[in-house]
Amino acid sequence: MFRSALVVGHFRGIRLEVHISWLIIFVLLLSTMSTGFQRLQPDWTMTTSIVTALVTSLLFFASIVAHELGQSL
Repeated sequence: MFRSALVVGHFRGIRLEVHISWLIIFVLLLSTMSTGFQRLQPDWTMTTSIVTALVTSLLFFASIVAHELGQSL
């Protein structure tokens, strides 16, 4: 049976799960931001735009996880 959440680990007894929609949102954010960075910074290479979008997306999701863990603790 297909589960909609992937267990990534535990932190102080709290189970950490990633819902499948996060992966879809991650891909959408990554593609949108890399295109936007390329348009706003035409002198950047595509690799620079993708890496910047990747770091920004990861920081966005890390802030959500930190917020939720703060509420749980």
